[in-house]
This record gives sequence, C-alpha cells and structure tokens, in this order.
Amino acid sequence: MRLSRRLLPPLLAGTAVALFGGLVTGIAMAADTDGLTATYRTTLLWDGGQAGVYRLVNAGDSAVDGWKLTFTLPGEAVVIGVWNGELDPAGEAYTVTPRPGDAVLEPGAVTEIGFTATAPAEVIPGDCRVNEHECAGGADPGPAAPPTTGAAAHTPPPSPHKGRASPWRW
Repeated sequence: MRLSRRLLPPLLAGTAVALFGGLVTGIAMAADTDGLTATYRTTLLWDGGQAGVYRLVNAGDSAVDGWKLTFTLPGEAVVIGVWNGELDPAGEAYTVTPRPGDAVLEPGAVTEIGFTATAPAEVIPGDCRVNEHECAGGADPGPAAPPTTGAAAHTPPPSPHKGRASPWRW
C-alpha cells in the first residue's frame, strides 16, 4: 500500500508527537518514583521531648543525587535539633536536605536523619514526603532482634558488675 504525499506529513507528525509524549511521560514517571523511601521511628522519649529518626533508603536501580525530606509535627511539638541534614522549619512543617557532600544515595544506600523535639507527649510526624512523593516506607520496625533459638542462639556473658545490671545501655 502506498501513502499519498498529503497523508505522509500528518502521519509523521503524529508519530513524532506520540513518541516524544511517551518519552516525556517516562521521564516524569522516573522522577516521581526515584526509589527513595523513608520510615520513621521514635528513638527516645523524656518529659517534655523526644528524639526520632527517619531512615531513607534508595531501593531504586540508580543513584539519587539530592534528596529532600519534609514532614509536619502537630500541636506544640517543635524540632530543636537535627543531625545528618540541614533543617528549614516553617511553622509545623519541616524540610531537611543533605549536608554538602552527602547528597548522593547509591542504589541500596541507607542514611538516617535524626531530630530532637520539644513535645508535651510523644508525637508522630505526619505528611511525610521524600523528593516530593509520599515516603511510602511505613513504620520503621527498628533494629532486628537477635535470634533466640537454634545454633545462632547466644547467652550473654556475665556482667562485670557482680550481679547488678549495668547503668549504661548501649
């Protein structure tokens, strides 16, 4: 079948638009799903405050150069310190970005961003976003528990404190 010269330009233009449109959509989808997830865990509570950690994981197939973590703390809670990032507070909303030299997360890499906050009781951050998409990591279960049965079971050594528990917890 032979195409007339009048049909060929519109057909080529339509094909180009479809190909280019698909390419642009693919780029937008890749930017929206860069593989970063974030999970939160409260690590310490005290009368009038708390400490918490966000764990960022690059579960993608390529390095991510730059990240931005945003979250909110409700009520009277106020972030007073942060580590492994730079803090930009705005009311109840907080933005944390990497320190210079810490922006690249290779595939499988993990970084933890911690903060301390004043709070009348434990507060769980809300509206978590990493690189403008939902954190999607769920709750961080914390460190893995040691095995309790089988060959890997372990009996801790006796305390050097002669029967008393150590006052320090590591």
